[in-house]
Amino acid sequence: MKTVRHSYKNKFGKPPGTIEYTGSHRDVPITINLYQYDESGVHVSKIQSISDFNNLFDPQKNHWVQVIGLHDPDILREVGTQFNISDLILEDISNVRHNPKRELHSDYILFITKVFRFDEQDNLKSENVSFLLKEKVLITFQEFAYDLFSAIKERIYSPTSRLLTNGVDYLLFALLDLIIDHQIIMIDSYSEDIDDLEEKASNDYQGRVVETINQYKRELILMHRYLAPLKEMTHYEIVDSSDLIQQKNLPFYKDLSGMIHANVDQLEFLRDTLKDLVEIHSSLMDHRMNRTIYTLTLISAIFIPLTFIAGLYGMNFDYMPELHYHNAYFIVLAVMGAVSIGMILYMKRKKWF
Repeated sequence: MKTVRHSYKNKFGKPPGTIEYTGSHRDVPITINLYQYDESGVHVSKIQSISDFNNLFDPQKNHWVQVIGLHDPDILREVGTQFNISDLILEDISNVRHNPKRELHSDYILFITKVFRFDEQDNLKSENVSFLLKEKVLITFQEFAYDLFSAIKERIYSPTSRLLTNGVDYLLFALLDLIIDHQIIMIDSYSEDIDDLEEKASNDYQGRVVETINQYKRELILMHRYLAPLKEMTHYEIVDSSDLIQQKNLPFYKDLSGMIHANVDQLEFLRDTLKDLVEIHSSLMDHRMNRTIYTLTLISAIFIPLTFIAGLYGMNFDYMPELHYHNAYFIVLAVMGAVSIGMILYMKRKKWF
C-alpha cells in the first residue's frame, strides 16, 4: 500500500492568485451540475457554461452548484467571476496540496477539506474538496469524477428530506458530515488491520511486519495532519459568528464538531498503538535473541571443559602418563561425561534453565 503524493514544483515562482492545478487527475472534462430545490422538490441541470446560471437562478429556491474537475483554470476563473470569488481563493481551491482552511466573511464561508480513499491498487489517495457558501447558493469543487456525494443526492430526492427545508447551510453540514463518514470507514478499516498486525507481530521472527507497521504509521500521520484542522474549522461557536448559518442548524454543526474530535482522537490512538506495537515487536525480537544467546552460552559453557580435556589429550607428546593405560580412552570419556552431567546439574540447581 503506497501513499500518492503530488508535486508542488509547478507552483514554484508563480505570483499570488495564479490558478494552477497541482494534481494529476486531468483526463476528464470539467462538469458543472446545478441542483435547485425547495420544499416542493429538486430539479437538476447540467450547465454547459456557468453564465447559464443567471437564467436558471430562482431567488425563491436553494442552489447547489457542483463543479467536478479542477484542472481548467479558465473555467474556474469563469466560476469565480460569476460568484465574485477572488483569484486568491481559486488558487487555494485548485492547489490540492493546500492544507484544510476556513474563511468566514460577511458574504461567504469557505471550507477547504481533504477526503481520503483507496484506489484500485490499494494506494492511499487524498482529494481536496472545497465548499463556498453564499446566500441561497452552495458551490462545491471536487477534483475527481467519482460520485462522492451520491448518498446526499439520493436523500435530496426524498419528499420528507430535511435537505429540502433547511437551506443551503444545512446542505453544507450534510456534505461535511458525509465526508466525515467516509473517514470513519477508513479509520475503522485501519483499526481492523492494526488488530491483525498485533497478532502477526507476536509471531513474526524475521521482522517483516515492521515495514507494514511503518507504512501504516506514515498513512495515519498524513490523515491526522489533514483532519486535525477540521476540529477548529467546524467548531460551532466559530460557525455561529456567521449570518449565513441559521440558528436552527447550529446543533448539527455542534454534533459534526464532536464527530471530528472523536475521529481525530481515534487516529491519535491508532498512531500511538502502532508506535507501541513497534516497541513491543522490538522487545520480543530482543527477548528471542537474548534467549538464543543464553542457550548458546549454556551449551558453550558445558563444552569448554570438554574441549580443554580433548585438547589436553590431543597433544602430540610421546611421554604422557595416561596415553599407555589400557582403559585410558574410556576413563577420559567417563570424566568428560561426569563433568558434563555435573555442570548441567549445577546450572539446574542455579535455575539457569
